[in-house]
Amino acid sequence: MLLHKILKADGTKFPVKDTPDNWIVTYATALAMDQDPAGAMRALEWVKDSSHPGLTRLRWVLDRWRQTLTVMERLNFRITGKPPLPVTIDFPPGVL
Repeated sequence: MLLHKILKADGTKFPVKDTPDNWIVTYATALAMDQDPAGAMRALEWVKDSSHPGLTRLRWVLDRWRQTLTVMERLNFRITGKPPLPVTIDFPPGVL
């Protein structure tokens, strides 16, 4: 993934401190669209500005998605890491 290489250019697990929040939110959105909600949630933890509109919007989408899961689906997701239902992004990605 191109965004992964740009965000973590030095091969570490985290982006460098001066990485723009827009890039991180875009990366998290791409992960959610690629059906990796756990990765998207982890990436959102890197956003420095807690009032960033993209952070708020994507967290809302992921929270709404999580609320649609049954208890068994949540448990299975925690164990396997595979989302039982697709994450639906209801906004144009990359637009803040």
